[in-house]
Amino acid sequence: LLASPSRKTLQLLAHHQAGYREIGPFVARLHEWDDLDAFFVRYREKLMAILRHPASRKNHTNVLMHIQGYFHRALNSRQRAELREVILGYRAGRLPILAPLTLLKHYLAEHPDDYLRSQNYFEPYPDTLGLRLAIT
Repeated sequence: LLASPSRKTLQLLAHHQAGYREIGPFVARLHEWDDLDAFFVRYREKLMAILRHPASRKNHTNVLMHIQGYFHRALNSRQRAELREVILGYRAGRLPILAPLTLLKHYLAEHPDDYLRSQNYFEPYPDTLGLRLAIT
């Protein structure tokens, strides 16, 4: 259970920042629940409440900038500037979300980070569905 929200951190943040900040402490208090079934029902309700909020361009930009921070020391100034411009291009609506995600996945392959690799934000849906192509 603890691994599931951990893998979804960035995705939940893209959907609803306040809800994301609530679910972590909720899961951390699992030991306080006598009825695990009731806990799981409440957890699912909280998770679905977060995901009901469409992931906005603003929140995606926040997540992308957050991810960019993980590469601060690994990238040179030209690469950091390029990544920033691609993220800002997405924020302004000039580029699809695939542009910054592709560049970030490239940098992640070059500079592995276990936490980022564990995040389903980069691949939240099976590629065959092509859903990232339709998401702004």
